Amino acid sequence: MATHPDRVAEQTLIQYGIVQPPVPVEELVARMGIQLVYQPFDGELSGILYQEDDHAIIAINLQNARVRQRFTIAHECGHYVLHQRDRDLFIDKPIQVQFRNELSSLAVNREEIAANRFAAALLMPRDWIMAEANRRLEQQPHLTDEGLLAELTHLFEVSPRAMEYRLANLGIWAPL
Repeated sequence: MATHPDRVAEQTLIQYGIVQPPVPVEELVARMGIQLVYQPFDGELSGILYQEDDHAIIAINLQNARVRQRFTIAHECGHYVLHQRDRDLFIDKPIQVQFRNELSSLAVNREEIAANRFAAALLMPRDWIMAEANRRLEQQPHLTDEGLLAELTHLFEVSPRAMEYRLANLGIWAPL
């Protein structure tokens, strides 16, 4: 992959004029021309990206927590933005279906890793995280790591686990 997912996420935010948290991910994909639907899925399936010709649909598991739905939308958006050129070419109709499930978070598939990186960078941009963390620590010098995590999690509308991973991947925080 020639373009780094973090840079593509940053460019996407700039392109659509999104400048502060929380990222309105549902509005973003709608502005990109992607249809968003919510359905109850069985098992661990979180979301699906379906593409046919120039039409794309992201289906999200209605049964998941709101923060997981947001991350899944961003993940599937990552597939849409990053992997359109990688999809198979079919003579009749080019169709691609991407699933997000429990295996998506494991570092076993290049496209899944890239989509996860894109989602994290889209919902929790590095510069925004740094600015907010610094601002909070200046205003509240005795803020604990757990307190900072809770505040950032709330502000960015992500799960504590997603924020922990993002902070660790950015080298800002190394949880025990």
